[in-house]
Amino acid sequence: MLDIVLKNHIFLILVPFGSITLLAGVTMKIFPPKKINSFYGYRTINSMKNQANWDFAQVFFGKLAIKIGLINICIGFIGMIYQPHEVISIAGSLFIMIISIITLIIKVELALKYKNQL
Repeated sequence: MLDIVLKNHIFLILVPFGSITLLAGVTMKIFPPKKINSFYGYRTINSMKNQANWDFAQVFFGKLAIKIGLINICIGFIGMIYQPHEVISIAGSLFIMIISIITLIIKVELALKYKNQL
């Protein structure tokens, strides 16, 4: 069993990435940064414009990061069943990671944009 896990790149890439994303989301949800800072939190030009944007972005990012983290962990475990060729599994896993990060950023930025239009 351990041999299968150590050779499964989908599992080895997406489960740790999903766990880190999940942990970041839980941390942001439980301990969101109260004030705008340059050290901790979801920091973009839009999120740092004012305190209302900052507070909204931290909560929204936390919730979304939890969802995306769980999705990545599930895909990693599905990779235990489906085992494509090594190159395909590495490339596919990296593609999923990049799409996950881009999705996080775009969704939070769009939510900030539409929040400000209301």
